[in-house]
Formats: sequence, structure tokens, C-alpha cells
Amino acid sequence: MSGFAFAYPQPSSASSRFTRVDSCPKLPQLPSRPVFVTIAPMESWRERWRNWWRKPQAAATASTAVVWHLQVQRERGAVGRLNDRLELNLRPSVPDTALRAVQVALDELLTNAIMHAENATGAIDMKLARSPGVLDVTVSYLAAPFDPTKFASAATSKSIEASQIGGHGIRLVRELMDEFRYEYIDGRNVMHLRKRC
Repeated sequence: MSGFAFAYPQPSSASSRFTRVDSCPKLPQLPSRPVFVTIAPMESWRERWRNWWRKPQAAATASTAVVWHLQVQRERGAVGRLNDRLELNLRPSVPDTALRAVQVALDELLTNAIMHAENATGAIDMKLARSPGVLDVTVSYLAAPFDPTKFASAATSKSIEASQIGGHGIRLVRELMDEFRYEYIDGRNVMHLRKRC
């Protein structure tokens, strides 16, 4: 290999600091028998997502708030998937009664936004903050203004047969949540929910 030249320091020579070498250094020989290496499979995207989503759980008991930003697509099945996700991730740090109340309230409000919102576009944005003793949820979506806190719920009847179908969800949200507020900001309906736990 006359085209390659390597220069190595030579401490014994005072006149020249480098010695010319006209051959490549000898590489180690490969083993003559086959070598087997086990490579662990890479995590799937679902496992990575699940592990990422579970990270805030450990911090939920700390004194600072843990905040999740979520988007719910405008389809009825997305609400069920959200409820499953909330149960999986909030159950360790939120009592069952508070978790169920938040799930029912979100189911009602998100279903109303998906099914009945006028001029609605885009996904529904959600911010969920878990801090000691409280669970705060903010739901916002682009649509014509609708204030559920001022909505008159259907009158209650004395029997199931006489009761009206529909119109009871917002009253249920008012009863389940400790705080329920509404704002209309830059074309977005924004609802704030708070449940103490």
C-alpha cells in the first residue's frame, strides 16, 4: 500500500519528530467461529407514547402542578378514548369519585361540542392540571358562542316515563363540578372545570 503513509511521534529522535511508515497498521483478525449477538427489539410507538404519558404520574404527588395538553378530534369515539386515557393515567393520584365526576362532566361537554356546536371547526383543545387537592380542566374549541353556565336545563319530572330525553347533561356538570366557568375568547368557547379531591 504505497499510497498511504502514517506518521507516528518518535520521542527518541531529536532531529525529527515523526517517522514515516509505509504500511497500514495490522487489523485484528476476526474470530473463525460464528458469533451470535442478541439485539433487543425496539419499543413500538405505542409503548413509547404510553411511557411518555405515564411520566407525569410520579410527579403528581409533588407540590407542583402537572399539566397535560391534549387534543380531542371531533368524533364521538374520541371521547371514549379520552376517558380510557384519563382513567389509566389519573387513577393512581385521583380518588375514584373525583375521577368519575370529571369523566362524566367531560363526556357531556365534549359530546355537546361535537354534536351541537354551530360553525365548529378543528379539534377540541384540552388542558388538564393536577395539583395537590385539585384537578383543573380547561376545554376550548372554535365555534359560535354558547355559554353552558347560563343554559336552562330541562325540568325534572316525577317519573322516568314523564321525563324529557336530553337537556340534563349541563345540569349534571354543574352538580358534579366544584367550579364551572365559561369565557368566549378570540372565537373560542372556553370552559373551566375544577374538582377538589
